Amino acid sequence: MQIELTTQNIITLGAVIGSLMVLWRLLVKLVKKTEEGEKLAKRVSDLEKEYKNDINEITKKSEKDYLAIKAEQAICIFGILAALKGLHEKGCNGPVTEAIEKIEAHINRRAHEL
Repeated sequence: MQIELTTQNIITLGAVIGSLMVLWRLLVKLVKKTEEGEKLAKRVSDLEKEYKNDINEITKKSEKDYLAIKAEQAICIFGILAALKGLHEKGCNGPVTEAIEKIEAHINRRAHEL
């Protein structure tokens, strides 16, 4: 079988070769994009793990700091209460007595909440 070399056949052959080249380039790009996508997905996953670890560490530290602050506040409240009671014993009344009652009521409420 012999193919005649006509202008139309050359144009058709060029179109077929051009189409194959376009398809090949699309296939290569698709493969590259898929590889890049996989790399990107892995990187995102690694970052998520890293950030979760960082967040957990920060949360633990914050909880520890919060408990330390609460303990310090309790000590301060008891110190203030002791000072107010000392003033009360020396004869200071009015606002001192009122403050003592409020602090003791607050401590009582907090104790029952826990």
